[in-house]
Amino acid sequence: MGLRDFFRKYKKRSDTSASTTINEQSNAQQQLKFSGIKPIDLNAPVPNNISEKYRRFPFPTRRNSIIDEYDLSGESLGVGINGKVLTCWHRETKRKCALKIIKDSDKARREVILHKKASAGCDYIVQILDIYENIFESNRCLYIVMECMEGGELFQRIRDKHDKPYTEREAARIILMVAKAVAHLHHMDMAHRE
Repeated sequence: MGLRDFFRKYKKRSDTSASTTINEQSNAQQQLKFSGIKPIDLNAPVPNNISEKYRRFPFPTRRNSIIDEYDLSGESLGVGINGKVLTCWHRETKRKCALKIIKDSDKARREVILHKKASAGCDYIVQILDIYENIFESNRCLYIVMECMEGGELFQRIRDKHDKPYTEREAARIILMVAKAVAHLHHMDMAHRE
């Protein structure tokens, strides 16, 4: 099966599961309606200039202190374009999470909105669990709490294999996961730039 056939099959499967998803979404929207929370519209376009359309995110965020619900550590999981990613634990569930702290800006908000939209319904994209809007050292910041992905970066894992490369089956499994994530993004008219 070629990549073109894979993407066609993936799209057909997404289209056939749409009726179930729509029913689940309408039930969830009814529940949100009564709770006073406006549901996120996953089909709405994201404008280039967020500040014109969104002074707030199109989904619930928190404005209380993050330490009310999470225990933070100084342990760094890595460094991204926007800064460090730290480890934190949800106090109630004891779940280990990743915390990204970024300076609030239109670009940062746009990226968070796109990430939240992209991760909906895809097991191969890191899920955003909570978003906090706070001030840190006189700067408006976004605290993005995400699921913690263990195992490091794929590039490093390939390098660590040295003289024992991945088998064809292992490589195919990895490529399939990447292809599913990219197909999901393309189905939503998004492109990943990394």
